[in-house]
Amino acid sequence: HHPQIMIDEVAVSLEWLKQSLVVGFRREYRLIDVHSEAPTLVPVPLDETMQPLIKLLPEREMLVCTRSHDNHLAMPLNFNADPCPRPPLVWNSPPLQIAYCFPYVVALTTQRRIEIHNYVNLKCTHSIQTLNLPQGVGIVDCATLAEGLTPHDFKLVLVASPTSIMQVKPKPFPAQVEELLIEEKVEEAYTLVQKTAIGSDQESMIKSFH
Repeated sequence: HHPQIMIDEVAVSLEWLKQSLVVGFRREYRLIDVHSEAPTLVPVPLDETMQPLIKLLPEREMLVCTRSHDNHLAMPLNFNADPCPRPPLVWNSPPLQIAYCFPYVVALTTQRRIEIHNYVNLKCTHSIQTLNLPQGVGIVDCATLAEGLTPHDFKLVLVASPTSIMQVKPKPFPAQVEELLIEEKVEEAYTLVQKTAIGSDQESMIKSFH
């Protein structure tokens, strides 16, 4: 391993992918091999008016934030910086920090709001819930990307204000499924069951479709 990797400009955002680093600069993102130091340009555009932001997800995926016209986006990529099949997430305002609580991506935005996206529902690109947090200063998930960690291990998100720390906790999955069925969103409910339930739990939840 190299004691240091030389870069030609200031890194603003940084994440470690074990064999490489993904780095956000002012004008671009790069994937840098930690052994050869060879950089690869990440195909997500940046300009100096926005803050680079990277969030690692389970199953070797990551979100890289960008902007397209007036839309603030998080582009899903794999650890080789190739696009994932999932469409980009659309934010109402630029995210400052991003956390993950399966199956949700949760962000603290520049407007001091919490925006929540359903990541496993591929048809869902906009936030499904927004919470005002005027004094929000930070957000973090309580899991690390250790070997063998599954999406189900991301169960807890903490949000900090100057005077307190709060937990953002999703509804139990059966309640989410029931709510979707009441709204006649059968396909979304079935996708949620497939992604969240295991074994006998999945069988019992599928019965609610009939």
